Amino acid sequence: MQQNTKPIRLNRQKPIVTIVLLGVLALIFVLDLLSKLFITRSGYGVLSLYGMKINELVTHGQWWRLLSANLLHANLMHLAANGIGLYIWGRYIELFYGRGRYAVILLLSGLACTAASYAFCQNPSLGASGMVFGLYGAMLGIRKFDKKLFNAVFGVQLLLYIGISVFWGFTSGTIDNFGHLGGLAGGFLAARFLGMLGEEVSMGRRLAYGVGYVMFFGLCTYLGFAGLPF
Repeated sequence: MQQNTKPIRLNRQKPIVTIVLLGVLALIFVLDLLSKLFITRSGYGVLSLYGMKINELVTHGQWWRLLSANLLHANLMHLAANGIGLYIWGRYIELFYGRGRYAVILLLSGLACTAASYAFCQNPSLGASGMVFGLYGAMLGIRKFDKKLFNAVFGVQLLLYIGISVFWGFTSGTIDNFGHLGGLAGGFLAARFLGMLGEEVSMGRRLAYGVGYVMFFGLCTYLGFAGLPF
């Protein structure tokens, strides 16, 4: 087995990306809530109505919903749960991968989440939980790089926690677990494509994981567009 000879670097600065993301999510939630109270006066605000993942509307050309759905939340508890997850795990990913790579991981895991949901879940969905699962995928990328480092920082109990989260999603009728699995896969593929700070990533590895992500995203969007009855 080939050993990693070059030590990784750590981004020891403040987790700016995590802080900014949480602020953006909170601002969007407040604006959406106000629009629900004073404009739509229904179960959803204006931003949710025009931004959450609704398969039929995505199919008819509103592709921005694959991105915007990740920034919206149904209620305060929904926002709090995802915000806590992003705050706890996001700081680690920003530490090991750096700000730029971390931002890309968030973006690609969010897109993979809604693409998988578009393919396999017919119900409308919204929320940042796909990005949280993308962070889990990025942490699995750390384990792929160095199991000892992973066990020292996160412990093997994190694998159990991820497994329980996936199992719970399948047993709950209100959770879009296909979106969670998409975010997990997208985060892992993106993290392995980018590599951690200081990690040497071969061209072959970038090609393999980059093609893997594009194929995953492309297949999910094709299945969603085709409207196959899963």
